[in-house]
Amino acid sequence: MEAPASGVTFNTETNAYVRTETVNLSITNNTTHEVGYNLCFLRIDRHVEGTWQASQNFPDFCEGDTLRLEGGTNVEHNLSMAETMPAGEYRVVTYIENPLGSDRQQVETAVFSLKD
Repeated sequence: MEAPASGVTFNTETNAYVRTETVNLSITNNTTHEVGYNLCFLRIDRHVEGTWQASQNFPDFCEGDTLRLEGGTNVEHNLSMAETMPAGEYRVVTYIENPLGSDRQQVETAVFSLKD
């Protein structure tokens, strides 16, 4: 996958999950400088009737401080979808600082499906 203009990619491991599976996420810094990320802002959006609606937040990931991600490296995180979430199309959203210390920019994964 080609890196977006920001040089940071945010991906899921696959494009379809069963409700009981763990969603594997990776943030990859394809730049030569440090970027910041903070999973306090992580959320899952569900695609409903043509719009994205926040479905689940993950305050348990919140470490308070912005974490550093060196240029050319990546970090992986796993999250469990709530068993009550209906089947459908979803994306995971968070924010990065690119470069570290700048204003936050939203990044989101590609759309993935959640199946029963």
